[in-house]
Amino acid sequence: MVVHSSFKVVIALIIYQEYLYSPDIRPPSLCVRVPSIPITKLGGHQAAVNSLAWAPYSSCHICTAGEDSKTLIWDLGGSVSDTMSDPFLAYKAESEINALQWPSSNPEWIAIAFDNKLQALKV
Repeated sequence: MVVHSSFKVVIALIIYQEYLYSPDIRPPSLCVRVPSIPITKLGGHQAAVNSLAWAPYSSCHICTAGEDSKTLIWDLGGSVSDTMSDPFLAYKAESEINALQWPSSNPEWIAIAFDNKLQALKV
């Protein structure tokens, strides 16, 4: 067995209600009732997605952030197509976003971290 120390794979799975999400370049959304069929693919990022968070006030809003410096809020309520490429809201940071937090204590704010900075975004 050969192990490369410079090669790293990160997999994160999030279950919210009956949906399963895995961050990726195009995060697929799976219904855990039928886990082999994606509900939709979020196609708004041009690079890897580093972080995602559910809206603390809504079961159909999710925020993704990634290496393309974008923070995107998606509305998964109503009609959902096979691939969604138009987010509900979008923000472009100065560089790749490493972390994202959508706190339940202040749901009108989203915090993102990039470089050596932290920004609070008003939703």
